[in-house]
Amino acid sequence: MTDQLTRLNFRDIGGLPTEAGGFVRPGIFYRTEGPKNFVGQHLEDLKALGVRAIFDLRSDGERERDPHDWHDDDCQWLALDMNTDLRAADTTEWERLRDDPDPALSQLVMSQNYAAMPGALLPHWSKLAKTLLDGAVPAIINCTAGKDRTGVAVGLLLKTVGVTRDAILADYLKSDIFGKNMVLQGSIEQGFMESFGFMPNQAAVDALIGVDAVYLLASLDQIETKWGGIEGYCDAAGVTAAMRTELSRLLTTDTDIVKNEKEI
Repeated sequence: MTDQLTRLNFRDIGGLPTEAGGFVRPGIFYRTEGPKNFVGQHLEDLKALGVRAIFDLRSDGERERDPHDWHDDDCQWLALDMNTDLRAADTTEWERLRDDPDPALSQLVMSQNYAAMPGALLPHWSKLAKTLLDGAVPAIINCTAGKDRTGVAVGLLLKTVGVTRDAILADYLKSDIFGKNMVLQGSIEQGFMESFGFMPNQAAVDALIGVDAVYLLASLDQIETKWGGIEGYCDAAGVTAAMRTELSRLLTTDTDIVKNEKEI
């Protein structure tokens, strides 16, 4: 793989450390933004990965505007709509973001949205797990920006297989590249007008295109509060203890493969 994909919000989650002293295997699971910005070499690199499954967390409208049309027939494409679009949120705070420049309000709205995401993902959790366990790897997961819905889904998967909280947060924070790319491309206003129909204040823009550990922690805290932890969440979704063990075997190793490969 060239470095073209990594200039987008795309990365292999391999190499992250687990609580047990192991690591996530490289080349098994990738996280990415949506296909809107996939062009040229990006598409060639994606095909070269041999992706067997795509977990697409976007809404119908998002998928219709920017479809995944680069993969072969032997790659499964799964529409796992999380239905957590802020435009549809029934909250007065979101309406106030149009005009209220208070950064605390922007953070509150984003944190509330993140806290709702585990519940939105719950109906799809067993399908994702079963697809991986059926051997559909390598796999990728995406939303539109690759940081919010994808960030929560990846965070919960990493937590399921025992990755440390610090590593989960550090990986999530790398998705600030999406907002940085929007600034470099000068596409912020166009993107907001297309997505929301108006241009929010700067505090809201910063919150919506950026990442903040507080946001992801709102999701992780919700797991503890509502389901008593990741085990309870997985049980509620139909991902049994035996499946969780197999997921850990699939996605993690006791050996630092990344380090060993560099030493060879």
